Amino acid sequence: MTTGLVLSPFALYVQRQLFYRLHVLFHMKGWSQKKVLIFGAGSIGTPLAKRLFESPALGLLPVGMADDTTAKHLQWVRWSGIGPSSGLQVLGGEEWIAQAPKLGIELVLIALPSATFERNQKLVDLCVQAGVDYAIVPNAYERFIQNIELFEIGGIPILRRRKSRVSFYYRASSASFYKSAEKFDCVLGICLISG
Repeated sequence: MTTGLVLSPFALYVQRQLFYRLHVLFHMKGWSQKKVLIFGAGSIGTPLAKRLFESPALGLLPVGMADDTTAKHLQWVRWSGIGPSSGLQVLGGEEWIAQAPKLGIELVLIALPSATFERNQKLVDLCVQAGVDYAIVPNAYERFIQNIELFEIGGIPILRRRKSRVSFYYRASSASFYKSAEKFDCVLGICLISG
């Protein structure tokens, strides 16, 4: 019985890791996944692709990227962690949205947070014309996402600015630390000068 108690947590850990690895393998093979084209191979698109590979339960498999910058076309975007070892290729520009249905792509994730409304609207129109679903990373993402919290009221998502509260103990301890550090610096300086 003691052996069973000792080995149970280990067996559960091994089982969980095994199932997770199998899930990732199935995800990488594209089995029962929705194929995704990420439009935007920059500071948001690359981490987005990484997160999608790390989260196979979402059912979204990135198969390529597209970008407005022609210098990025036919380049490979790589990251550390889970995902294809070669990364994802930047296939080209917006012309790939029209070809998405032929490639089995069902969703275009528009990851251009600094793009204008008109630019995003043009990409949405291309997705609608091609008959492909789309989702947009909002342009406020980079600046405000750390200060936003999401909650629901009756199933309606609500965004609000997160209030940061600094406790009294933090203020008191940091103030006393800085005062004692200043005294120590003064004493150290006097010792070095007189020494």
